[in-house]
Amino acid sequence: MLAKNLWCSKEEIYQALHVKGVGVQVHYKPIYQFSYYKERFGELYLPNTEDFYRAELSIPCHQGMSIEEAQYVIQTLLEVCESIKGCHR
Repeated sequence: MLAKNLWCSKEEIYQALHVKGVGVQVHYKPIYQFSYYKERFGELYLPNTEDFYRAELSIPCHQGMSIEEAQYVIQTLLEVCESIKGCHR
């Protein structure tokens, strides 16, 4: 079960992280929303999938990151979350 009371403004967080140089992205649009799947399976609504998509952000994470880069990403994410009204960790 998702803790919806912990959700906050995904768009605000996204923009604030980009301003601070953190290349955050949004992944992945629910596959059944694409026309290919709509044509084959009709209109679907999967609430858990929609909830995840509304709340999810992808932060940088790869084998080439240094410890310092990883620490910057997490510290910046925590600072941004602390600064946005209604966002609690």
